[in-house]
Amino acid sequence: MHGMFNDSFMCLYMVLCIHAFARNHLKTGIFWFSMAYGLKAGALLLFPPMLGSIQYYHGTIKLLFSLVAIVVFQILLALPIVLHKEEDN
Repeated sequence: MHGMFNDSFMCLYMVLCIHAFARNHLKTGIFWFSMAYGLKAGALLLFPPMLGSIQYYHGTIKLLFSLVAIVVFQILLALPIVLHKEEDN
């Protein structure tokens, strides 16, 4: 049958991420990777080569910035769920 519905969106976000990196848009690529990872953990399969290319082309400082940006973005995505208080009925 067909795959799960979020697989196609994760692939779209990863293609946008790779396209942004190919155009040397580091922040945009990190954003799209974070979106893909927030949707499905399968995006982590491309995490090591992405980090390697960031360090190779942009240096260690931008690599550290990228790691911090990904972590902060994931925390921001999780905040509404974590801070949600369920009402007693």
